[in-house]
Amino acid sequence: MDKTTLKQLIDQAAGRQAADMVIKNAKVVDVYNGRIIEGTLAIGNGRFLGISDDYLAPKVIDARGQYVVPGLIDPHIHIESANVSPAVFGSLVTPHGTTTILADPHEIVNVAGMRGLEYMVASAKKTALDIKYTMPSCVPTANPTLETSGAVITAAEIQDSYDRNHTYGLAEFMNYPVLSMLMMAF
Repeated sequence: MDKTTLKQLIDQAAGRQAADMVIKNAKVVDVYNGRIIEGTLAIGNGRFLGISDDYLAPKVIDARGQYVVPGLIDPHIHIESANVSPAVFGSLVTPHGTTTILADPHEIVNVAGMRGLEYMVASAKKTALDIKYTMPSCVPTANPTLETSGAVITAAEIQDSYDRNHTYGLAEFMNYPVLSMLMMAF
């Protein structure tokens, strides 16, 4: 953000300059403090500036009786379990306030390997939903005597997915027999 825009935002937030828009009579959900704040919410350059009945703006929305909620984040989900593509999934959840998800594409990667992950990443670009993928930690999920898998993921492929910003962390540990042996060792 350039200095001029930053100065304008500071002046708008401080009330020295009119905001771009205000939402008056809003019930703002403060998720950090677990409370509802009633007042006028100021917006400038697409950013929330503050809550005060003193804000002025050329565009005013009266939200009497309505709530303003920050974008919701789902920290662990398997999109494939919904039987839709990431793009369709995004179109279904964003109207209800979810703006970001951390998705574990375990099912598709276990079947299709890195090709499955590439598909999920490409489809995620077709939605406004911010989808961050975690890398399935065990592909296959179990010893071949317990499960048949369509793929095997190597450490080099996991590293490549991080390097290409396709995944942002390691997903849940699925290899139950190995986990059981690790737990018994402690």
